[in-house]
Amino acid sequence: MTAGLVAALSACGGGGGGPSEPAQPDLPPTAASGPHEFEQCNDVPTALSVVREQVDGRWQTRRYVARGAQPLALMVAAAPLETAKNPEGVLSHGPLLAQNCTPAGTGRVQTLSVRVRTEGFFEGAAGDHLAFGLRAFYPTANRAGEEAYDAIGVIFHRWWGGVLGERFRRPGGNAIGPAEGPQVALRDGVDYLLEMEAQAQQVRWRVTVTGSGESTGWKSYAAPADFAPASGTGFLIAVLCNDDNARCEGFDRPFRVDVREMVFGWL
Repeated sequence: MTAGLVAALSACGGGGGGPSEPAQPDLPPTAASGPHEFEQCNDVPTALSVVREQVDGRWQTRRYVARGAQPLALMVAAAPLETAKNPEGVLSHGPLLAQNCTPAGTGRVQTLSVRVRTEGFFEGAAGDHLAFGLRAFYPTANRAGEEAYDAIGVIFHRWWGGVLGERFRRPGGNAIGPAEGPQVALRDGVDYLLEMEAQAQQVRWRVTVTGSGESTGWKSYAAPADFAPASGTGFLIAVLCNDDNARCEGFDRPFRVDVREMVFGWL
């Protein structure tokens, strides 16, 4: 073989005498997970994905978060935290994205608009429900054995009839409204637009199916009179599964929950 032919083959990736390097998978950027997320006040996320997937042959529930125009980043926890699927780093808790405050949190009505889509969640064995809360506050950063939170919002609960209002509270117990009036069927592979407006004791919301226009119309829920006002300025988005403590670790099968186009505001 002439020297010229060897050079030509080498330039094309061949003829070099050894095996070519295998293509490396594209790895997502990473971001630090931890209790500091509860105290983030300068900005808010724009997207969230909670994914049950295999990593090096082992099933894991992982959380990806985007802020601003940045791509989704895999949340990574440092020791001694057990997991990055929630800010508190507690494996026996479910996946969570939450902050105790949002920018310009001084209005009377807090607002939220998001698009929601699931795969292998509502129609599979894993999924129980999704929770979206405003006026949220986690006074203890939800530490194990000291769990505490306060918020008002809605849940996407297929088995309870659709989208329902809820006053989230721990300790003390939650309160959930009825599945009255028009509802949308909760299915995988469907895009839902959630619009929500929350005051300290009341929440209004509307859920619309993208494409078909099917909608719940605007609904409202008032917290029980004996509940103290939800006075926080943060938010919560939680994924709850059909396993112990809704922790989303009991299923060796894939699912994902995508929350996109998050827009928070105040009126």
